[in-house]
Amino acid sequence: MPGDSRNFATPLASHGLDPQGAVHWNLGWEELHRIAVERGEGKLTAHGVLLATTGKRTGRSPNDRFIVNEPGLAERVWWGEVNMPTEPEVFEGLLDKTREY
Repeated sequence: MPGDSRNFATPLASHGLDPQGAVHWNLGWEELHRIAVERGEGKLTAHGVLLATTGKRTGRSPNDRFIVNEPGLAERVWWGEVNMPTEPEVFEGLLDKTREY
């Protein structure tokens, strides 16, 4: 459903999220670029390419991926520098932080 901007608050609520406004779903790149420029999150280059302005934070750290180490999952994960185990309490804390944001 490209360009679909129906309110998807109900599915998000099943994840504990309660957005206060329109939720945009499956937008095409043109619409995403327009919104980013309008919100001051980027600008278009002379060639029409979106240049995102991220400020101090340039994105997710490549080694910042954690998976809750729970029974039935642990033996199916390729643990290492990328897939790091974490405890359920850490996940819950991060989820709470996301919900508050």
